[in-house]
Amino acid sequence: AASTLRGATVKDGKGTITLADYGTDKNFGTGIYILTFDAIAEGDATVTMTEAAFINKEGAVSSDLIPATINPAAVNLTIGKKQHAVEIPEGDDVSGNTTVEDDGSYTLTITPNPGYDYTVSATMDGTDLGTLTAVEVDGKLTYTIENVSGALQFTITRTPKTFNVTFTGTAANDFTAATATYNTDYVLTLPTDTGYSYEVAGVTIGGVTSNAYTIADGKCTIMGSAIIGDIVITMNYKTSNVTIEGSAGDVTGNDSAEIGKDYTLTIIPEAGYDYTVTATMGGEVVQVINNGDNTYTVKNVTGELVFSIEKTVNTDGVTLSQYV
Repeated sequence: AASTLRGATVKDGKGTITLADYGTDKNFGTGIYILTFDAIAEGDATVTMTEAAFINKEGAVSSDLIPATINPAAVNLTIGKKQHAVEIPEGDDVSGNTTVEDDGSYTLTITPNPGYDYTVSATMDGTDLGTLTAVEVDGKLTYTIENVSGALQFTITRTPKTFNVTFTGTAANDFTAATATYNTDYVLTLPTDTGYSYEVAGVTIGGVTSNAYTIADGKCTIMGSAIIGDIVITMNYKTSNVTIEGSAGDVTGNDSAEIGKDYTLTIIPEAGYDYTVTATMGGEVVQVINNGDNTYTVKNVTGELVFSIEKTVNTDGVTLSQYV
């Protein structure tokens, strides 16, 4: 029916087709005669025109036909399954062929970014196939459509994941757990109303140590592109060095003091001795409070502490006599 001489008489004999027509003049227009075949199997085929003849004489007989020159006489064909176009969104995380064979299956593969949740849907020749179910293979997400009968078009929605933010370290209790979202910078503002100074001692993301953060203007900022797992931030109180001069063997105390907190030094007294304790903080003389229980406190540490301890003999109740 799709051929130019669709009204012709057809004689089909063991691979040779003969078309014969007569009657009303046929207008070939461009001079091209079209034969249309339906492919019924895959493979290679050759169509050969063995003879052609025409005449425009009314009431002509076969002997009146004028033979046509045939060039070329044969056309070689490779017949394969019909191919349907496939349209997939751009992205380094997506891969798949741009065509699919008719009645075949098609698989779209996503190498997932750990910061995204993926939703994939598709249409076939404009008919909605709905949301596709992913199958994980070797860490990749695969989406398969069976029995394809038309053009495929995929839609991929990438939703940034949200992760937990928790705190550890000496100052952990001064901070509240939160959440952070992939591709959005997480900004932590360091408190200024607690009387303490803080330092970020480290950050892990998904259990792995990360350096993808900056500290400036009293804020710790973690890069959104690095947020691909739960975040743990180690927050410590800032410290300053503590140095003991004098009878260092008679005292106990940390060798560092937390900035903004009080620092207490404990003396282990030796019988028969009195102790005098003085201190400087940041190079300036600072008040040392004698608590009366062999402990000495410096309030609100703001800098390096240097304690000086003077030990003198206690002569209370001792009578001195001179002998010659």
